[in-house]
Amino acid sequence: MSATDRGIFVLVKTSNPSSGEFQDRLVDGRPLYELVAEKVVEWGEASMDGDYSNVGAVVGATYPEMSKILRKLMPKTYFLVPGYGAQGGTAEDLKYCFNEDGSSILPAVSSRHTRKTHTPNLVRSILRTHRDRLSSI
Repeated sequence: MSATDRGIFVLVKTSNPSSGEFQDRLVDGRPLYELVAEKVVEWGEASMDGDYSNVGAVVGATYPEMSKILRKLMPKTYFLVPGYGAQGGTAEDLKYCFNEDGSSILPAVSSRHTRKTHTPNLVRSILRTHRDRLSSI
């Protein structure tokens, strides 16, 4: 990737319970998700946009211990973080996804909030609640 006006997110460690069937497999003694993270960094170095890379990583909220490792491996990478809320990830679980400056994370909180019965005002209220929870960590 060489263009700086585009971006991509690579699946590194997803939030679903079966993610370990592939992403936790050991390759040369290391989990596959760590090797994918190193590739994200490599690809991202060719596509920096300011302080952060245009190659982001999908890192599930349901595995905070792995998020801590992955943040250290990918300090200049945006994290798209599914699994917050409906899948069991909490605001506290997200703390390792943030960089030291408190940025570089895009929590995905949509799965429960896209029902036809939800009015725009209800969705706004739910999202404000999530924002307040995340602001507290």
